[in-house]
Amino acid sequence: MPLEVPVMPKAGCASNVNKHELSRGPNWIYTSSGEDQVIMRLARQTETPLHLWNEDVRLFDSDGKTLEKSRALRLQETIWNLFESSFSYSIKHSSEIPTSASLYMYVRERIASLDVPDEDRELLANLSQMWGNYTGDPIQRQSLKYVWTEVVCGGGRLSVP
Repeated sequence: MPLEVPVMPKAGCASNVNKHELSRGPNWIYTSSGEDQVIMRLARQTETPLHLWNEDVRLFDSDGKTLEKSRALRLQETIWNLFESSFSYSIKHSSEIPTSASLYMYVRERIASLDVPDEDRELLANLSQMWGNYTGDPIQRQSLKYVWTEVVCGGGRLSVP
């Protein structure tokens, strides 16, 4: 009998299927476009659909309405800039950052200081949750002290949608 796998609500969650526990972890493929490495070869062989986050951005507000493309792109760029600034901050201040300091709190503090409408602050806070989809663990559980380790992986922003 084939194993039927239900759609899971987000990466990093677990589900029981036919008495087998399934876990879906990170779905980010660390590679540059066209780079020949084992995960990319596997993705190509299995015809896994891939998405480059800079391609077609569709964001929705809390009412389920699609945001204008220009606004969605601006918010996406802003959140990625915040993630990238966290890498730099983590590298520069690692010795003084307590392990308990979360990446989420860092991002939330930076969002609070942005000159953007409150609605965009809320959207950015919600957008920051996607970080867990890449790392396999919720952003609240990510230590700011060690977020610099994500830098060494480098490459493009390909992911499995």
